[in-house]
Amino acid sequence: MTLDELAKELGLDKSSVSLALRNSPKISAATRTRVHEAARRLGYRPNLAARQLRTRQAGVIGLVIPASFETLGSQAAVRTVQVLAERCAQEQLAFHILPGMAWAPAEDNQYPFLPDGVLVWGDVPAERAAELQRFQRPVVVLDPNHPSYLGATMPCLRIDNRGGAQAVTAHLCEVGAKRLLFVQVRRDHLGHDERRETAHATWCAGRPASTFTARFTDTLSDGDLAEFARRPGSAIFCSNDQGAVDLWHRLQRQKIAVPAQVRLAGFDGDDDRLRIGLTTAVFDAAALARTAFDTIVGLVRGAAPAEIAPIPCQLRCGDSTQPPRRGRSRAA
Repeated sequence: MTLDELAKELGLDKSSVSLALRNSPKISAATRTRVHEAARRLGYRPNLAARQLRTRQAGVIGLVIPASFETLGSQAAVRTVQVLAERCAQEQLAFHILPGMAWAPAEDNQYPFLPDGVLVWGDVPAERAAELQRFQRPVVVLDPNHPSYLGATMPCLRIDNRGGAQAVTAHLCEVGAKRLLFVQVRRDHLGHDERRETAHATWCAGRPASTFTARFTDTLSDGDLAEFARRPGSAIFCSNDQGAVDLWHRLQRQKIAVPAQVRLAGFDGDDDRLRIGLTTAVFDAAALARTAFDTIVGLVRGAAPAEIAPIPCQLRCGDSTQPPRRGRSRAA
């Protein structure tokens, strides 16, 4: 559906339809409503590239994050935002950060003010992303972790949780671990679930299933942690680095040495891991942002949706699993 076709369908001139779509006060409220309703019904979507050439105005790319904005406490999220902002500036596009809330149409307008293309952080529920699609906005979900994305068909850019968890677990096997405790930090989180499931499958492929245990952080008492850690050949794989660092402190308070008594690994690559030499799986947040930007701009400019390869993770080995070999890296 083109602007010419929409104008013909409405029996209006192209200029009036264009002004109505941009909510110009030169067009009556009734006509604006009629134009927006028709655009939505017929699937018309403004073309960013054509509009930039015509008006010399920048388009808008948005990033939707949870309404609490707590996502910005993540180093990976901050790095993603930084790179997205840089790419938008380079391409002369505006960059907006929006809260993950429900969007209702304005009284005289079927389209709320939204960016031309929208990236949705994966902790925002799928219904929010679906609402954006109903407003005829191209949407790409980044690292879909909210349980509502299970089986979702909308375009998603994923982290290779499976590859990263497999690499960490295989490493723990290689350094001689005889039993593994997987500690999951977040409940109702598809990424943490996938890491747990992959660790279990990888471990049990070469070890008895009875030597694998999975617990949630909030159910793991200090007594249970100490009892496991003091068994010879024990290793702990935590579903993120923040949780692993917290476990390290709990072990230290109980005079349990890492890695002399128990090996410890995490996932994500937060800077806090450097303080304790944590072995972890790291993904490139900058690569996530660059891929996300290229994908959403392509969709806005009319590219056909295509499968997006997941962002790979890399195993980084530190003192927490094998003291003599610090800083060794291997692709997951």
